[in-house]
Amino acid sequence: MRTTAGMMGRAFMLLALMPVLLVSIPVIVILNLLGLNKLSAGPEYVERHLDRFIAGSEESGDWDDFCSVPLKDAELDSIRERVCVFGPWNYADDSREAELRKLLDEVRAITIARTIA
Repeated sequence: MRTTAGMMGRAFMLLALMPVLLVSIPVIVILNLLGLNKLSAGPEYVERHLDRFIAGSEESGDWDDFCSVPLKDAELDSIRERVCVFGPWNYADDSREAELRKLLDEVRAITIARTIA
């Protein structure tokens, strides 16, 4: 009897969640298609995160936050995606640090170019 009650509880929970899923999944898809799920951040945002990753001073959720939210700026988002290929910074080695430093230099060059223009 206990198993039947547990199964009924799970079935009820699934039925209760169905409307939420049926509404939220299309909304997420539409937001993705319209680009409304992207963060409006400048080069300073990417530079700040890269500095933290290289220095090892990032907070526990920084890597996930940085990698899971796309940027509206295509050039910066391309760099963000290349950074995220490395996975969480605590698994990095010297060659990965060198590559992250190159990406940081790219971001700084973008900052300078946009300041001059």
